[in-house]
Parts: sequence; C-alpha cells; structure tokens
Amino acid sequence: MTIADILPQIRQLPDAEKLKLVEILTAELKSHDEKEIDFPSEPPSIWSPHDSYQAAADLLTFARSQGLE
Repeated sequence: MTIADILPQIRQLPDAEKLKLVEILTAELKSHDEKEIDFPSEPPSIWSPHDSYQAAADLLTFARSQGLE
C-alpha cells in the first residue's frame, strides 16, 4: 500500500482524526528511532598502554628476542 492509495481516505477524515493519525505516526517513528540509536550512558572504556609497566616489559622482552635492542 502506498500513500497515494490511502491519501484520498485520509483527506475525508475529520480534522481531529487527522491530528490523531499524525500523533500515532510521530510516536511510531520516535519509538523506531529510539530503538536504532541506543547510546550507552557512559562512553566505552579504551585500554591504553600508558602506565602499563607489564606491557613495556613484554615489548622489551620481544625486542630482545628479535635482536632489536
């Protein structure tokens, strides 16, 4: 069904019914948008090697094993 199919019937509705239709469609679109865009309440944590002394030690061990020191 297309808008062209139902538009003549919509035009015959009283104004109050047209307004109700707009409210229903708006609520439907809003709930659809909210489902698609689900933002977390907090940003995701991102690991960083900053202040990670074990990561530095592992890299040094790897570099030594490759003869890269």
